[in-house]
Amino acid sequence: MTHSTPKVYADIDWATLRANALERKGWLEKGPSEWDQKARSFAGRNKSAAYVDLVLSHLPLDTTFTVLDIGSGPGTLAIPLAQKVKSVTAIDFSRGMLDTLEEIARAEHIENIHILQCAWEDDWQEKGLVPHDIAIASRSLGVKDLKTALCKINSYGSKYVFLTDRIGSTPFEEAAFEALGRAFSPGPDYIYTLNTLYTLG
Repeated sequence: MTHSTPKVYADIDWATLRANALERKGWLEKGPSEWDQKARSFAGRNKSAAYVDLVLSHLPLDTTFTVLDIGSGPGTLAIPLAQKVKSVTAIDFSRGMLDTLEEIARAEHIENIHILQCAWEDDWQEKGLVPHDIAIASRSLGVKDLKTALCKINSYGSKYVFLTDRIGSTPFEEAAFEALGRAFSPGPDYIYTLNTLYTLG
C-alpha cells in the first residue's frame, strides 16, 4: 500500500498553470508590427486615463531618480514621469510605439527620455541597458517566461520595482463575447504574477 504525501502550497507549479492559461486565452498575442499600427490610437486613448494618475500617486519619485519603463508603449507613463525625475529610459519592442513617444516628447519639449527598441527576451546588457533607481513594468508582463522576466526587472531596479497587471478579464468585456456567442478565456492575470513572486521569495 502506497501513501501519498499531502500537497502543500509550495508544490503548486505556477509556471505550468500560467502556461496552461496562456494556451487557453481567448485573444491573440500581438507582435511588434500589430502594435506599430495601433501606436497613435493607443497614445490618444491613454493620454488622460485615470490609470496614469493612479500609478504615479504610488511611485516614490525624486528629481534625482532615473526610471526604466519596460514596455513603455507611446509614453503613457514615460512622458509624465520625465517631468518628475532626472531621466527615463523607455524600452519597447514596437518601433511604432517608440516613434510616437518621440513625437509626443518633442511636441511637449521633453528632452530627458532615452528610447531603446528591445523585448523582454533580448539581452539587455548587450543592448547597453544599466540598472535604474526605479524599474517599472506597466501592463507589459505578457511574456511566456514570467519567472525570468521578473528576475530580470528585479536586477534592473536598484531601489524600487513596480509592476501593474490585469485583474480577471480586464480590459476585455466578457459580455461582448457572450453576445457574439464566443467563449472567452482571459488568460493569466495578476494572481499568477503574485504567486510567482511569492515562490521566488
